[in-house]
Amino acid sequence: MPRLPPGIRVRVSKNGTARYEATAYDPATKSKKALGTFDTVQQARKAKSQFEASSGSTRRGEMTVSGWAELWMSGRPLAESTISQYEHSLAGLVKYFDDRTLSSISPEFAASWAFKQQPSHLDVISNFFERAVERGFIEANPFKGLGRGRVRGRVDIEVLGSHDIEQLAQAAYLVFDPIYAPVMRALVIVTAKTGLRFGEVAALRWSAVRDGTLVVDVQLNKSGKETLPKGEHIRKVELTPEALAALESFAPSPHHDYVFYSITGLPLSRGTLYSNWVRIRAAAGFYETVFHELRHHFGTWLFRNFGDAQLVASQMGHQDGGQLVLTLYAHLSSDAARQAVSQRIERDGDLTAIQRGGALSDR
Repeated sequence: MPRLPPGIRVRVSKNGTARYEATAYDPATKSKKALGTFDTVQQARKAKSQFEASSGSTRRGEMTVSGWAELWMSGRPLAESTISQYEHSLAGLVKYFDDRTLSSISPEFAASWAFKQQPSHLDVISNFFERAVERGFIEANPFKGLGRGRVRGRVDIEVLGSHDIEQLAQAAYLVFDPIYAPVMRALVIVTAKTGLRFGEVAALRWSAVRDGTLVVDVQLNKSGKETLPKGEHIRKVELTPEALAALESFAPSPHHDYVFYSITGLPLSRGTLYSNWVRIRAAAGFYETVFHELRHHFGTWLFRNFGDAQLVASQMGHQDGGQLVLTLYAHLSSDAARQAVSQRIERDGDLTAIQRGGALSDR
């Protein structure tokens, strides 16, 4: 007979039918309370979890994964399809951790387990633990940052600085072994210094690296098939010194022409790339940073240094003559200009002093 959860015991009738009796500690009477007899272990455990949560008898650190799953799903005003989706997403978690307490799962262990899970499931799981934090069952969510997160709108871009990029790149060494970490470190840097899209990074081949330029002529679409890039537009991207150094920092796979590959040496799938990225950003503390923000780093750098919307559009693969570039990055360039003036004032004094020195033209 499988091990029963604490507070659940089986009673077998004369005809051989097994039923399950649930008991729980009642803080009001300071004694055990019989909660009833049930046809299944799941029903008995659910009754126990509901009573403990409502009575406050489950103290911080004592709630189990399976107990919280039953309590969290019970009585929620959700559509049947949503409940079914949540149950499906939590099934693997409950099966694996079962009666382990929520507090016993560390962020490191959560990340290693999450590596093989579907990103959509991790969104539900992270929410599951976040609600446990709110109820006081645990102090922190071990799955924080391991889901897909929310994609920021284009008007809400938070530009990653060079220090941020380096921090994300170095986080690969916190997640992967010393042999594979350089591959993912280089992937972060190359993406941030070339503006490649997610599918373009996954499909990048060494044959596309030519004389200091990158020929972007293929992407891995959401179905896992190689197609022309977005808009069927092939472009050439000039490689910065940082991108070139990153490409030279790791050993290519001897088995294929793809630049980046999985930890097993196989070409990257979109799922593997995404899982790797989620682990890296969590290790670096950038829990809500989406992969596309690496691309925005490059676009911002181009616009701030060249100020030519059409040039930026060409390098980024836009085909609107620079209109999207102006929408995305013009206000960011203005912010940078204001910051530069502010820093100059702080360094040299008020505007009058700067004007006298010829820094600003008289009007």
